[in-house]
Amino acid sequence: MNKKLLLFIFLFISFTSSLFASFQVSYLNDSKKYKNINDVINKDFTSIPKKMTFGNKKDVWIKIRIENKTNKKIDNYSSINNIQIMENVHFYTILKNQVIKKNELFNKYKNYNVDHRIGNSLIYNNKINANQNLDVYIHITAKSHIYFDINNGTFSEITTKSSRTTTLLIFLVGALSALGIYYAFLYIFTPNSSYLYYTLFVFSLLFWSFYIYGGYAYHFDIFTVGGFSNTFVVLIPIFTIMFFKSIYKNYSEFYKYNLILNFLLSFLVLFLVLYILSQLDLIFYISIGKYGALIYLFTLIITVTISIIIYIKKLPYSGIFLLGYSANFIGTITSIGFFLGKTPYNIFTLHGNIIGGVIEAILFSILLTYKMRKVYKEKEDAINSSKIKNIKINILNETIDFISHQWRQPLSQINSSVFAIDNIANQNKLQIKKLDEELLYIESITSYMSSTIDDFRNLFSNNKKDEVFSLNSIITKTLSILKKVLINRNIELNLNIKEELMITGNKGDITQVLLIILNNAKDVLEERQILSPKINISLIKEDNKANLIISDNAGGISPKNEEKIFTANYSTKDNDKNSGLGLYIAKTLIENKMMGELSVSNDNQGACFCIKMQVVQ
Repeated sequence: MNKKLLLFIFLFISFTSSLFASFQVSYLNDSKKYKNINDVINKDFTSIPKKMTFGNKKDVWIKIRIENKTNKKIDNYSSINNIQIMENVHFYTILKNQVIKKNELFNKYKNYNVDHRIGNSLIYNNKINANQNLDVYIHITAKSHIYFDINNGTFSEITTKSSRTTTLLIFLVGALSALGIYYAFLYIFTPNSSYLYYTLFVFSLLFWSFYIYGGYAYHFDIFTVGGFSNTFVVLIPIFTIMFFKSIYKNYSEFYKYNLILNFLLSFLVLFLVLYILSQLDLIFYISIGKYGALIYLFTLIITVTISIIIYIKKLPYSGIFLLGYSANFIGTITSIGFFLGKTPYNIFTLHGNIIGGVIEAILFSILLTYKMRKVYKEKEDAINSSKIKNIKINILNETIDFISHQWRQPLSQINSSVFAIDNIANQNKLQIKKLDEELLYIESITSYMSSTIDDFRNLFSNNKKDEVFSLNSIITKTLSILKKVLINRNIELNLNIKEELMITGNKGDITQVLLIILNNAKDVLEERQILSPKINISLIKEDNKANLIISDNAGGISPKNEEKIFTANYSTKDNDKNSGLGLYIAKTLIENKMMGELSVSNDNQGACFCIKMQVVQ
């Protein structure tokens, strides 16, 4: 027979079998805690959903009524999930008030590796005759809360349904694993207490969730990690609080809340030690199911309250903390209600705690990313500040060169005049008119030299307060510094200034920017040996902004360099002494300190730098 036909027949039989074999679930609402199957067979059972949470009940009898509505004998399978939180699970098949089959093998601590277990589900098989009804009784005992998911049908149906229950867990645990691993590596390469506590918080949430939702049992056949995994119920809030403290450790406004959190940490550590001692049978037994959830909730209430207070006080990151703790709080309330039997069994009530925890972890990750960005920005600003100091030293060196150049010729002329006076005096041929001319000439030269010193003293003044000043006057003073240099190099200077414009800022910063751009233009004109070198400066007002345009006729900037021209340590010059910081500093001063714009483009003749700054009315 064709294999495809056989497969079709098998699937059809499975489908029709499940279609005509229905089941109902009920439980025995008693207070006597019956242990023997014969004591409960004739008792009244109450109908319940197929998914159920019994809260603090530690002993439950469940009955599954199975009806075979077909005219054929069928193989029927019943399954119960979430057995990782149960101690004993016993099955009994009852027909006409008689026990015809039973299975009492499963015990979480002594015999969990039974043949009828798949992952965190137990499967119980019955053969049901045509048009026959029978009952499957399940007796469950546990040390903590009991919740279960019962399925009935063919083998493929119940295994498929069981596997679906782990899909959300895998997704959430995967998200936590990715976050934890990322920040663990980040901590290794960039040691920071916030990264460490975040990583420990994420992995604590991961380990506990993987246990409580059956991950160890389903994927690794591990049932004996309950005592170890429950410690994370206390470790999660411990690491969360330590993460909270690490973020605000340098804020004086957080001091009194830090004291509250320290007290809370001490209490949690004490409870954790007592729980571990109880697990080692050194002291009385402490139920994490009974006390752990209340302590976890108590911790969340305090942290949420502090988050609200610091949010009102507008401390940094407080909004993200409030959202994170609120998500965890809502998820925890939902899960506690589920475990206490106060809320119905569904995917959100069952996984409320881990869903809230994952949202909290993601928000805390965003917080850390924002904080990292802020720290890196502060470091970058510190580096930029250091670079500005270095470039100012370089400019100072260049300034000294300028002064030396500016003064060399006047000093030579002074020496010549002094020599002439001395020569006249030695020849006893004093000529009053000639002597007066030489002395006046010396006075004019020294006055020019004194003015030059004043120009550069103002340039490097420590007074960094912003003030309103005339941009025209700064251009004039800057050009007075470079005038002789440009004349000596036969560079033609063209000015196009139509009106006086007032701006707000620091005079020294603007002067530095102009010196950087003009010196660059001068150097390029010399380097390229332009026959008729020109520098054009124009100042116009446009859209309430002062547009200062400096251009030359050196041929412009190559396209490959145009995008990099303002990059730190980038230079097109071969001179080893060139720092490559000039235009970078110029852009930093204009855009970061003056809140203006500095851009460059090529026109028909050469490079064109444009500085835009707000005009003061």
